[in-house]
Amino acid sequence: MRKYFLILNLFWVIQVIAQPINPADDVVYQSDEVASIYLTLSAEAKAHFLNPSNQFSEQYFPAQFRFVNSLTDQTLNYQVGVRLRGNTSREHEKKSYKIDFREYGGSSFYTYKKFNLKPDVNDPSLMREPMTYFLYREMNVLAPRTHYTKLYMNGEYMGLYINVESIDDEFIDLRFGHEDGFLYKASYGADLGNANQANNTSLFESQMNDNLPDDRSQLRNFINVLNNTPINDLKTELEKVFEVDRFLRQYAVEALLGHWDAYAYNKNNFYLYYN
Repeated sequence: MRKYFLILNLFWVIQVIAQPINPADDVVYQSDEVASIYLTLSAEAKAHFLNPSNQFSEQYFPAQFRFVNSLTDQTLNYQVGVRLRGNTSREHEKKSYKIDFREYGGSSFYTYKKFNLKPDVNDPSLMREPMTYFLYREMNVLAPRTHYTKLYMNGEYMGLYINVESIDDEFIDLRFGHEDGFLYKASYGADLGNANQANNTSLFESQMNDNLPDDRSQLRNFINVLNNTPINDLKTELEKVFEVDRFLRQYAVEALLGHWDAYAYNKNNFYLYYN
């Protein structure tokens, strides 16, 4: 039976709760150490990133990439793409960066297509987000892995960052053993209150298998079942299309942590996966 999962904020999936769903550390994601990332790029590109007038830029710039931790020291023989990322973090002096290994014709780095380097400027300890994801994973809730990294641009130390695993087709493949189905990133206002929301690509942005036909009929059906099933039938019908037990587990951890910027409170920043 195919179902929906809420990923770290909402997922459809069909795994037994007792079965671990999150992968362990690997060569890149070493959670107990600090890596180093060295980017070599043009002076113009670096100046572009640091210029406040460009804070909302989505432009990629080519860069040479080197990654170092206790298990590997690799300098790629192709250029990666680097751009600014984030929302409110763009307004701060310490920027947030996305590294795309395939932007200029390269390949994945240890199966990873992108890195998300987050400065966590609102948390001086830089501990809240990694600890939150750690607790989700400890409770067997689907969540990205993280590791700390020092970032250098053209030899200049830019600060300590958190590299957060991207939620994409590789994320799905590592956890479910395939990349079938559809993955949606939900934005503010995606309250799942109306089936008409399913066709709103601003509320539900496709993150995987964009080349496949997707009329979003499964998404509309899920929202319809959630809102229009008679209460006496809701448990039976909802469990046919949604991983209710796994969602409740996630919801409980979300409440325990006081996590407000996801589905439980703000109806924002969550993912739905149709497995």
